Amino acid sequence: MLKVSSLLLAFFYLSFAAYAQVRQDVSAGLHSSDWRERAVAYRGLADKENRAPDESSALVALLLREKAPAVSAAAAPSGPDDSSDNDHDPDPNLAEYMDSLVRTVMEIADQEPGRSDVWPALLSVASYDGSSVMMPWFVKHSDKVAPYFLAAANGSIPGLPRGGALIGLAKIASNERDPLTAHLLSQSEVERLDKTIRENLNSADVVVRMQAISALGIIGNVDDLEQLDRVAADDAYYDAEHDLYPYRLSARVAAKNIRKRLDAQKNAKP
Repeated sequence: MLKVSSLLLAFFYLSFAAYAQVRQDVSAGLHSSDWRERAVAYRGLADKENRAPDESSALVALLLREKAPAVSAAAAPSGPDDSSDNDHDPDPNLAEYMDSLVRTVMEIADQEPGRSDVWPALLSVASYDGSSVMMPWFVKHSDKVAPYFLAAANGSIPGLPRGGALIGLAKIASNERDPLTAHLLSQSEVERLDKTIRENLNSADVVVRMQAISALGIIGNVDDLEQLDRVAADDAYYDAEHDLYPYRLSARVAAKNIRKRLDAQKNAKP
């Protein structure tokens, strides 16, 4: 099950076929180079009580067009940063438009989780901070997003950060092992998530290795503490620019998180 049949770029181009069946003036607005005109066209579709399938597809395609806005840690997804394709405009209405568009596509995904276009669209605009408000929502759809996180962690999906994907895998694996949550993956699939995280613990990429260590703090057990304590004590890599040992810091936090979780589990037993 955990396979990615197409990359985000393929979805980007294929999804625009949806515009062909949308009313001509709305379609023109969705294609506009001005985000304000796109926002007006979006609202015309989003506010419809009964959208046609092609109109929902056009909304998903629109989100794919809006390149990689950040997502805030507020109560709802927030708007784009300077990396977006929105004219670097600070207008607060732009953030409101992007918030609303992301929420609309999330609703489409909730209603039709079997769609193949919604997940690339939402992942392309997600924040990969472990505290992101989108991450818990992704975890609830682990069977749909785990393949993308796996592929991103292996560097197979341009635009999805490898390090952030490792945090996503850890969150999913942790949730799948929680006896109080619904499980969408098999045991072997969860083990594959663990394996991918551990395979990146010695990555040559500083960010990827730091995120792998942080991810280990989410899924790790008592057997991992010796390795983390060793890294925390004497890892040699030094970041002169920031005057710190990044792997040591990450390992200390990861080990602390594991010990805290193990203590909580121990104290919870009757």
